[in-house]
Amino acid sequence: LLYEVPDIAEIAEALSRFFSYNVRGKGYATIREIADHIHDYASIIGYRFMNKYTISIEIEEEVRDQYMPKMILQPLVENAVFHGLEPKEESGTVSVFVGKEKDRLAIRVQDSGMDEKELEALQVKLKEYDRTSLLPLQKHGIGMVNIYRRLRLFYGTQLEFNVTSKVGEGTQIEILVPMNMKMEEENVSGILD
Repeated sequence: LLYEVPDIAEIAEALSRFFSYNVRGKGYATIREIADHIHDYASIIGYRFMNKYTISIEIEEEVRDQYMPKMILQPLVENAVFHGLEPKEESGTVSVFVGKEKDRLAIRVQDSGMDEKELEALQVKLKEYDRTSLLPLQKHGIGMVNIYRRLRLFYGTQLEFNVTSKVGEGTQIEILVPMNMKMEEENVSGILD
């Protein structure tokens, strides 16, 4: 601000809030807090890629005070940017929706698509985690399985986790979980766990 560069000041503030959110507090947050975190992440990504990518966020008012584990939505958005949009030369959009559907909390993150081989490999990893409760040995592709693992540990069989992809249309991650889940610190892993 002293040198009259407001863009840098805004990004520095967004980075500060972003890092603070990740390391402070409990392992869960309200959807309202999570949405603010995604907005900060969108600002950082917008600046980094010179607004080539757009992150649109739609949160229904009635779910804003619902709790869920932290570090679920932002890594999904990050995955969408780096695996769905960045490999393509054209600009793109990641859409985030959180709302209520049939008494469940519905979360959808959609990008401009992964190919069918990548989708099949991801689905195999998720099924393998359900079968063995082990994370993949290879480093590439562990992020999505880790998100799935955290959700499965918290919500158990009440979790519905769907990945769909159509070439040219996009990849969508859909998560359906119960509304009004009681959050207890010992049941929800934080960023350092």
